[in-house]
Amino acid sequence: MDKIHKLNLIFVDDDINNLRSLKRLFYDMRDEWDFHFAENGIEALNIIDQNSTAVIVSDMRMPNMDGGDLLNIIRERFPAMIRVIVSGYTDQSMITKTVTSADNFISKPYDVENFKNYLRTLHSALNNIGEQNLSSLGPRTSPIFIFPETYHQIKEFLKYPQKSLEPLYKLIESDPYLLYKIINLANGDFYNPGVNSLNHERAILNLGYEVFRELFIHQNIFQPIPKDVLAACPLTEIYQHAIFHSNSARFLLKEMGKDYETQNTIYTITLMLYLPIIVLILNNPFLYDELKLHSVFLSPTASLNQYFLNTRHMSLNQITACLFDFAGFPANPILSKIEFLDADSNPTLPLDLYTKIVHFTGKLCHELLPYKNWNQIYHFSSVQFQPDEIEPQLLKKICAQIIRNQNQ
Repeated sequence: MDKIHKLNLIFVDDDINNLRSLKRLFYDMRDEWDFHFAENGIEALNIIDQNSTAVIVSDMRMPNMDGGDLLNIIRERFPAMIRVIVSGYTDQSMITKTVTSADNFISKPYDVENFKNYLRTLHSALNNIGEQNLSSLGPRTSPIFIFPETYHQIKEFLKYPQKSLEPLYKLIESDPYLLYKIINLANGDFYNPGVNSLNHERAILNLGYEVFRELFIHQNIFQPIPKDVLAACPLTEIYQHAIFHSNSARFLLKEMGKDYETQNTIYTITLMLYLPIIVLILNNPFLYDELKLHSVFLSPTASLNQYFLNTRHMSLNQITACLFDFAGFPANPILSKIEFLDADSNPTLPLDLYTKIVHFTGKLCHELLPYKNWNQIYHFSSVQFQPDEIEPQLLKKICAQIIRNQNQ
């Protein structure tokens, strides 16, 4: 895998004093990072053309070509670059321009150490994923494609005043790409100070119903997946797998008496495991047809995962972990272990209870339930958890209910 030994990044700002300040602030990182500085978009593009730049950090308001326009060009010409907007303005029309082009939005004034830590995280994530794998994910945004049925139901919901947002929460949690972008917007500084949560209900409340409605109805940020893409690949089946796995993990936590915030956080993390699969297929709709020729006995999820393990030497879960880092998602104990949830990629790693639950319900839903071997299911359940983690009889009851849920 292609490693990035030094992080090559460019700062773009039309205020020369701001650029001088950035040079001073990041001087102590000169041994780890290679810096470039540009006063406008044209200069930035010329520098990027001549250097293998991994990250761009751009100011929003600049003459001739603002940060939103610059990142839109970067997204198309250099899809593997990580794109970050930094701005002291909260003009919604300006911010909306960056929603489909920026991986993260950071407001001024920012905490320097937090900003450095975010850039360090990007450096580590880029080393983990590699440029070739990141390029495979395509531009990553613009527009955000969501499942057609979900798209039309949300659009209908937003037409009229509502007494409760509960139906909206249910619709958002049914689509991995939509959920990812909502969490991304709510945890960055796009519209409000970051909510620092993976709970999608808190994310919507922080983002604001009217902001979400504006993005959905008037700005056309979200679009239904094209019919030809749906016809070319098994996205419906993948969405069903994702929702069943996530619901099973949340149901297990609910039966264990865990709090609502934890249930929704684990649901989000579980659903996000399917995000790379969906983005890969949206950018390469005929990829699965090629894979079927070599892995006719595997599910779509397993086929794509095996493809990446064989050709890129990393799992889809590892890609998910990197996408979380790019978007600046809040630190979470499971996120640090999410890359090891796959295919015994690190069987010696000690997993905490919640990580075990995500791994266990995935194996249960996709590998054991399809064969309906109850003895194997209960044996697998019993060896995954210690009795002090989940009482065996309760675990057996939960597995039986998950089986019933699958048959409904």
